[in-house]
Amino acid sequence: LPAILLVTLLLRWIPVFVQIRPQGNPDAADYREFGLGLAQGRGYGYKPGNQKTLLATIRDRQPYGQQEWVPTALRPPGYPIFLAAIFLITENRTFVLLIQGLLGLASVFFLFRAAQCLSNRRAAHVTAMAAAIYPFFIYFCLEELSEGLFVTLLSALLWTLGSWIEKKSLEK
Repeated sequence: LPAILLVTLLLRWIPVFVQIRPQGNPDAADYREFGLGLAQGRGYGYKPGNQKTLLATIRDRQPYGQQEWVPTALRPPGYPIFLAAIFLITENRTFVLLIQGLLGLASVFFLFRAAQCLSNRRAAHVTAMAAAIYPFFIYFCLEELSEGLFVTLLSALLWTLGSWIEKKSLEK
């Protein structure tokens, strides 16, 4: 497992350090804007006219005029709150992506443990390796997207349920 976890971390961190990052995802721009707004005390919203965000594509259809900040409910607040907590430390995008790499590492570990509870050690290693090299799991760590946090939380839930099932089966 340590070798798999090392591969996991390298696949998520090397692109960050060598500046190989996908660009232009409007969802990532929205999440960053919402997280910054929360961290800076402006609330949950966006600045009209920011051409990087998805909200920029719909702003002209809404009567906001020259407002500096517009509240919104376009996206759920969970991931922006997570980003805001990071932005209270630093607004550095590289730092955010490194934290997301750690989330990817945690996901692989949780999936390993879940598979180990539900099957055997060999299946757990196959599961961990598949998760470590799965392209979308890597991509989720290279953009400010909610899916990385979601996969980590879902993986933790699977491990919890797997542990519970394993415990119940041992009690019988």
